[in-house]
Amino acid sequence: TFAAPGAYELRLTVGAGSERGTFSKVLNVGEAPEPFIVTRSQSTNVSGEESSTVSFSVLFRDAFSGSIIETVPNDFRVSAAGGLIAEGEYQKTITWDSLTAKAGAMIEFSYTYTAPRGPTMVYRLGPLQFVGATGESLHTEARSWGAVVRCSLDECEPE
Repeated sequence: TFAAPGAYELRLTVGAGSERGTFSKVLNVGEAPEPFIVTRSQSTNVSGEESSTVSFSVLFRDAFSGSIIETVPNDFRVSAAGGLIAEGEYQKTITWDSLTAKAGAMIEFSYTYTAPRGPTMVYRLGPLQFVGATGESLHTEARSWGAVVRCSLDECEPE
């Protein structure tokens, strides 16, 4: 939670010594609060053919009736508790349908995916979309999330 609107720089430092690297991102916080607060938990680095679980909770600031939709790459094998999975040309959607929540309620969701084997790739997950009961788009997360799927040692080519 941020105390006031503005631009905040987030920094992540990885490694030590000469192997140290720093990544930064500027996060712009607006005046109007988001209608939903999403908290995600997922592994961002997995091996191909290894199952990984993405879980997220949604805090509803206002009463909600509708669906929540997540997108994942089409070549992922996916299972989702309570979610309906549909395949598109380039992506799959996971839809948690007919949801109702009172203002202040928090609901938890999860799905498990298995990425294909192959060269190391970065895949995009999300962003979550919130759709009202009559089909209107209410909100989309400000960003997608990523997962690095790396090849196993016996699949990787030496450099």
